[in-house]
Amino acid sequence: MARDSSGNYALPASNPVVTLTTIASAWANATLADLAAEVTSSLDRNGRGAMLAAFQAFSGSLVAPGVAWGSETGSGWYRASAGDFRYGIASTQVAGITTAGLQQMDNAGAVFRAGFRELPQVSFSDAYAVLISDAGKHLLHPSADTTARIVTIPANAAVAFPIGAAITLVNQNAAGVVTIAITTDTMRLAGAGTTGSRTLAANGVCTAVKITATEWIINGTGLT
Repeated sequence: MARDSSGNYALPASNPVVTLTTIASAWANATLADLAAEVTSSLDRNGRGAMLAAFQAFSGSLVAPGVAWGSETGSGWYRASAGDFRYGIASTQVAGITTAGLQQMDNAGAVFRAGFRELPQVSFSDAYAVLISDAGKHLLHPSADTTARIVTIPANAAVAFPIGAAITLVNQNAAGVVTIAITTDTMRLAGAGTTGSRTLAANGVCTAVKITATEWIINGTGLT
């Protein structure tokens, strides 16, 4: 008798045996064959054979990870919430993966996106709404697009960039002017402190940094 959908195993019909009854071959052979089949379908602790379907881990928690080490049960992977998977060492969060990408955590529990050694490029030749995955990257408006474009930073209520998120924009030589706008929240020009949309000329470079939940500051060359 195979396991049910929850993985529970039940002995075949005619079990359990009754005291003082004859052990019949029909019972013994059927039961032992069933046990052999189920042992074969189980994972081997020595790694002989592999999973034949997706491996489903227990969600666990920070202090008791769902995928831990046999000699260090307080360290390993666990599911913090929907779409939020984290790694803890000695019951302390150190890293995670969410739809925003890789994350790092400090000893105080603060969360930071894992950084790049470079500024990965995202090219656009149309109106562009900044994505949470664009943090730490540069948005390029290429020379081939001579039309003026608008780049919009969404409101925190729509896309909650972490504080400290930085987005760089590059308007290549001969490209059309880029207007940088923000939805609902505040964007200030560094130095002047004035708010509102900004214009980035060809050959201009600027960076916007999120400094509070609803405020960004922007600065650069060719930016007005």
